[in-house]
Amino acid sequence: LSNQDEDNRQKEIEKISSEYQGKLNIEDGPLIRTVFFDCGKAYPARLLVISHRLLTDTLTMEIIWEDFQNIYQQLIRGENPLLAEKTTSFQYWAKKINEFAQAKEVEQEMNHWGSDIFYKEYSNLPVDFDNGSNTEEFTELYYESLTKNETTNLLRHAINHYKCSINDILYTALSYSIKEWTGDYSLLIETGSHGREIFSNEIDLSRTVGWFTTTYPVSLQLSKSNNVNLQIGSIKQIIDAIPSNGFGFGLLRYLNQNSQIQSRLQSIPKAKIAFEYQGQLDYVNIKESEKLFKEIDTPIGALRDKQNDREYEFDISCWIVEGKLVLRWKYSNQRYKTKTIKFLVDSYMNYLRKAINYSID
Repeated sequence: LSNQDEDNRQKEIEKISSEYQGKLNIEDGPLIRTVFFDCGKAYPARLLVISHRLLTDTLTMEIIWEDFQNIYQQLIRGENPLLAEKTTSFQYWAKKINEFAQAKEVEQEMNHWGSDIFYKEYSNLPVDFDNGSNTEEFTELYYESLTKNETTNLLRHAINHYKCSINDILYTALSYSIKEWTGDYSLLIETGSHGREIFSNEIDLSRTVGWFTTTYPVSLQLSKSNNVNLQIGSIKQIIDAIPSNGFGFGLLRYLNQNSQIQSRLQSIPKAKIAFEYQGQLDYVNIKESEKLFKEIDTPIGALRDKQNDREYEFDISCWIVEGKLVLRWKYSNQRYKTKTIKFLVDSYMNYLRKAINYSID
């Protein structure tokens, strides 16, 4: 792309990136590809790494990123590439997790997952266009973020003031924004965790690549008090009651061999909202002075097939990057107007700011 001007170069990068993402094949491979873009002497070259979701979670990307940079540095110095020792293989972990799913301690978690709270009637979310399509083709992304100072106050002051985790505050803000919209104090969502729980001394996943993410339902009940402390406290109790960070839900639903358990969990209503806090994404265990590569935020085409059905009405993620908390709200523009999403996001961010300000006043 060395002879392209800047606008055409970016369009071509996006087009080629989308094309190669479409070439991943879950049955026959490949599941990972790289594309190198030569942008000429006046512009930095770019390297695109495309991986199927089956291969990579957030920690996996950090491992690959660190390994790539370390090998590159070693080759520059004329050394033979040498990586850190491998940890437990994905195959061995899969074997042990199947065994663990039958354990009595896992089955005892049905006291939580079999609770009637997950099976009650939850109000349907209102939509702007009743018959609008909810496929990937119409996915829109709405972003908002806190400032660095607000994020610092959230992490330092708010968590200490409310004696809670950042997740407790983020879940409360979500419950509040939906309540402002629908009037409902109850909300069923689907959320997730890293999935690298320690269940055996034989397992070490610290440098194992793969997709370990767990997903599980959470029934949120917001306090009807206007007191922020009580609202966050109400949600904190619910989050604290989740056993094993949600790890056991998938084991019981998909791997446990008790058909009654599987049937009970498969009858839980499908949540209309997915929510996930992904943590701090700009941490890589390499000194800044030794980095040869820099991540860039640029469009790389369609990440999913446009004809795929979306699983949720709202797929919401937040993370911290460059010291700022970023919120991303995904929705279908055939089902919702932008002004509806703006109302929800504004409500969410305003609640976060309110919680932060109360903690430092």
